[in-house]
Amino acid sequence: MLISANYGNVQFGGLIPLKDYKGPILKLTEGDIIKIKQLQASINQLKCELYKLETYATRKKMNTVEREHYSDRAISLDVRISMLENEIKSIKINRLNMQKKYSK
Repeated sequence: MLISANYGNVQFGGLIPLKDYKGPILKLTEGDIIKIKQLQASINQLKCELYKLETYATRKKMNTVEREHYSDRAISLDVRISMLENEIKSIKINRLNMQKKYSK
C-alpha cells in the first residue's frame, strides 16, 4: 500500500535559517565537555557489562536463585545507566538555562 501526500500548500513560517537565529544555542564549557565525556565513557562501560551479563545468562542453564541474581545485577546496571544519562541531560539543561539567563 502506497500513501502519498501533497505538501505543496503547507506553510512553514516558523522556520528560519540557522545563521539568522538569534536565540540560545547550547554551548558547553570545557569542564562540561570533559564531565560529559567521562559520564559517556562510564555509560559505555556499563553497557558492555550489561551485554556480557545478558549473553552469559542466556547461554548458561541456571537455577532460580542464579537467574534472580543475574536479573538483579542487570536491573542495577540498567538503573545506573539511566542515572548517568539523566545526569548528562541535566548538565545540558542547566547550561542552556544559564545561557538563556545571560542572553536577556
